[in-house]
Amino acid sequence: MTDMARAYDRIATAALRVGTAIEGLDRFARSAQGPLTSLSAGEVTGRATMTCKGHGNSLWRGHGSAVVRSRIEIVGNNNIVFLGGFSQLRASDIRLRGDGCLFFFGPLSTTGSILCIAKGGRQIIVGEDCMFSTDVTIETSDHHGIYDAASGLRVNLEADIVIHTHVWIGRRVSIAKGSEIGGHSVIGQGSVVTGITAPDSVHAGVPARCIRSGVQWSRGSADSLDAAAETSVIRTIDRRRRDYVAHLSR
Repeated sequence: MTDMARAYDRIATAALRVGTAIEGLDRFARSAQGPLTSLSAGEVTGRATMTCKGHGNSLWRGHGSAVVRSRIEIVGNNNIVFLGGFSQLRASDIRLRGDGCLFFFGPLSTTGSILCIAKGGRQIIVGEDCMFSTDVTIETSDHHGIYDAASGLRVNLEADIVIHTHVWIGRRVSIAKGSEIGGHSVIGQGSVVTGITAPDSVHAGVPARCIRSGVQWSRGSADSLDAAAETSVIRTIDRRRRDYVAHLSR
């Protein structure tokens, strides 16, 4: 198996974890450009930068993805950044430190501004059609050690973070190591997520707790879910989704 195929296998495993479809390896192979693997339809605008120090690192960009006023920094070896089709990474800072980390940003997902730090060989996995507000922080590590006094062993080890399909993350939310956020849910402004949250629910607070279940949310703001589906912002997302599905089937 080639290095590219091994990297793609890691990406496909992450996609499966959140139930997301991605382009086949053959499409990326046709557009490989040196140490960075990128699909030609991706767009970089507004002083987006990438710094890469190490070996075996790769950036994978799905069809129609956009990186705007953002920074991607990789320090270490065999790390992967994947930006799904028609995703939009704006005003964001993505950092992978150490060896074997993965940042997976699902198709159709968007950001206001986020800081993501993956360390210790861990993964940050974001599913399809997630929406992040501004000043969101996502970190797989506490960055400093806490140790059991009796054994001397570290107790705050790094851990993966998984955000499932169609999640809305509010302004100034902090998502800690080991968190898993259920699909079709909302995390309220200023919350701190430290564990597993249920799908189809609203969580808020420090730490975040369920305050309402049995909900759906929309990028529109109409008075009903049916009416929201007819707003221009939802029509745009639906068009991108149709374009992405069509792209996958070609």
